[in-house]
Amino acid sequence: MNTPSIRRQELINEKRQYKKGASGKAIFGIVVSIVFIALTAFIVVVKILPSNTNLDDNIGSIELNTAKEAIKASSLPVTHADVGEVNGLVTSQTGHPVNGASIVAYKQMGLIYSADMNAGYSASVATNSQGAYSFDSLPSGVYKFTVTYPDGDVQTIDNYAVWPSTSSSYVFED
Repeated sequence: MNTPSIRRQELINEKRQYKKGASGKAIFGIVVSIVFIALTAFIVVVKILPSNTNLDDNIGSIELNTAKEAIKASSLPVTHADVGEVNGLVTSQTGHPVNGASIVAYKQMGLIYSADMNAGYSASVATNSQGAYSFDSLPSGVYKFTVTYPDGDVQTIDNYAVWPSTSSSYVFED
């Protein structure tokens, strides 16, 4: 009679060991999953944080739509609350204002809560005699700005966020 009770005790001990091992593996799996989700959320938040500054290529290279799609996208109605302003200066290497520089803003993509998520919108302005420029009503989104100086030099910044109902500035220095 002692043999069945010893065997029963061995089975109980094996079951406890199995449960310990299984729960340890389950906890490890849960911890790994939580860390992965937290890291993914952090990366997403870093990519979409409002900064009104160059996002340092965090979003990556996004190609513009074809001209036909760009015309269609630029004709969509955009509410006043969904536009932002970008203004600033264009200066030479010596710090003097550059008159007549051409600046083109290309919308690469819409923001998460934008009324117009389409890419392809573009607008252009020229600097005045003080080197100042202003885009007064850019639909919110992520833009690529290209400056062409009167001497033909070109400067580009990518992934510049334009947020609704905000004003930001950027100084282009040759």
